[in-house]
Parts: sequence; C-alpha cells; structure tokens
Amino acid sequence: MNPPESFPGIRVTEPRSVLLWDGQCGFCERSVRWFQRHARCSVQTQPVQDVLSRLPEPLRTAAVHEVLWIEPDGSAFGGSEAVIRALRASGHPFEAFALRASQPVSRWVYRSVARLRGAQASSCARR
Repeated sequence: MNPPESFPGIRVTEPRSVLLWDGQCGFCERSVRWFQRHARCSVQTQPVQDVLSRLPEPLRTAAVHEVLWIEPDGSAFGGSEAVIRALRASGHPFEAFALRASQPVSRWVYRSVARLRGAQASSCARR
C-alpha cells in the first residue's frame, strides 16, 4: 500500500514552506543536496526527524515512506506531489509542469525508488 500524496484537511502550523526528508537515508541526503545546489530560489529543507513529533499523525506515518512538502498555508503533500511542489517553489516551474503532466509515471517512478531505498536501508541495517 502506498501512502497518500495529499492530506486534505490537515494543516501544519510549523514548519512551513519546507521540504522534509529522511535524515537517516544517505540517498535522501544526496538528493536534497543536489536539489539545493540546483534551486533557483532558496527552499528550506529539513530532516523530518527534527520535527516528527510536531506533525499530525497521518504525516508522521507517511514520513516513514516519502518526502513531505509543507506549503506556506500549512497544507501538506507527499511523494511525487511533494517533489512537484518543491520544484515549483525552487524556481523550476517547467520541470514541475513536466512531472505534473506525466504524474502517473512520475508517481510510479517515485514509489519504485522509495521501495528500493527502503530495501537498501533494511539490508544495511542487517550488516
């Protein structure tokens, strides 16, 4: 089962306008560093572990499986939708548009990578 990519009715009071990612995942850390280097506009990023206890329960559950984007109004999005919104906020509207136009594919790619990341983390933990 895939976690939802939108959370209607949920509002986060703090933090806002931030990309939350798994701070214990090397792949996530490298991806966020790449994202920050290529952003045209400054976008705040933060390991989700720093704010996990302050997030509403559905977001805490989703954060285990996906990146989260918190909008300025406090609305929350996960997975490929979070990536699309973070790209738009970082000054990449055309890339965001391309991902939105191909969202069934981008959602599948995101979920596939997330599953592989999870499998890699599990195998590393067993070593």
